[in-house]
Amino acid sequence: MSSTFEIYTLGTGYFLEKVFHAIRVVMSGNAFVSLLKLGVIIGLLIKIVSSVFTFQVKSMILWFFQVTAITGVLLVPTADVWIVDELPDKYGMTGAARHVEKVPFGLAAMASVTSQAGHWLGQQFEGAFSTTFPNETYQKTGVLFGAKIIEDTMNLRSYDANLTSAFSTFYNSCLLPDLQMGLLRNNGFTYQDIGETQDLIGFLATRSSKARQMVYDKIFEKFNTKNHKVANGYISCYTAANILKDKIDKEADMSMPYLAKGFFAQFFPDDKSPNKEAIFRSTFRDSYAMFLGEAQDEKNLLMQNISINALNDSVGNAYSKSVIKKTTDVYFSSMASIASKFILNIKAAFEIMIYALFPIAVMLMLAPGGAAILKNYFLSLIYLQLWIPIYAILFTVFSEQYAALGT
Repeated sequence: MSSTFEIYTLGTGYFLEKVFHAIRVVMSGNAFVSLLKLGVIIGLLIKIVSSVFTFQVKSMILWFFQVTAITGVLLVPTADVWIVDELPDKYGMTGAARHVEKVPFGLAAMASVTSQAGHWLGQQFEGAFSTTFPNETYQKTGVLFGAKIIEDTMNLRSYDANLTSAFSTFYNSCLLPDLQMGLLRNNGFTYQDIGETQDLIGFLATRSSKARQMVYDKIFEKFNTKNHKVANGYISCYTAANILKDKIDKEADMSMPYLAKGFFAQFFPDDKSPNKEAIFRSTFRDSYAMFLGEAQDEKNLLMQNISINALNDSVGNAYSKSVIKKTTDVYFSSMASIASKFILNIKAAFEIMIYALFPIAVMLMLAPGGAAILKNYFLSLIYLQLWIPIYAILFTVFSEQYAALGT
């Protein structure tokens, strides 16, 4: 009966399944077996020549037992592997583990032992560091789950491609001239004001010029569902901003149930909870409050993301992009985004590479001095498991700094 091992990972379950399938195919092929035989023959010749000149027959005998142990334990036996991706499990809802058959026993055993130890260590660190925060969502979900929500929603775009075109028209006709006048205009504003507001579209809807006019084109006509005032084919910038606000308000209402549905389909495909949207709203709101210090309604947060991204996408040249750089820099500079995007991605890249290099590592293990290769490979697997404790520690440090800075 084949042995069975569980391997824990974080967000790379799909890729590890492919990697283990590939390793199984490579190591069961005739070409790989031939390379192993060639490597053993070369190693044997090296040991024979070395023994002749150094009179150390004992080292050749030890190498022979090393080759026998490695092939007999790491290569010949196989095991079934169940890959458990921990990223969806922060609400206690576990997705189906991924099953790979006939994985080399040595790889399965080492990966299982180290990943289970890392899984336990990660739980201990997250549990300990979560007690430093009063936020219930963090204590229930951990930092990674909330960071993923923030990262995804920060990239949220409108379902209507016309919104980008409307923002482009508004930017060139209204926002840029208003920024150029700055405080010289009554109720004017500066780049800094734009960058520091937590409600971009609400700010523009109250501070845009009522005197400056722009063309009332077909897109604004389509968006004008509340019949804002139009005069001879023109509308004021103030009116245009309020039309855009109404549109984004509608987009946020439409996005929320789709986001909740897609969120649960991605992370909890087996969940049958009827209140998915309520859970998503609560997690979304609490995550932003803790990670970014923004205690806002979840709808306002969505409107802010849609507004910033629509404005950013509508800007076409380098000078114009510099105008809104302050806005995007201030709003997106959070530890949640940085840590989720870089720490987890780097960890995933190392994890995939280290597992995928197992066939090459085995070939090197059969050479003289292969015991050191085996030791270093095992230590590299241990190294992989240090990333989650590191994440928890860095999150604690930087979240306090960002809170102090008011970001």
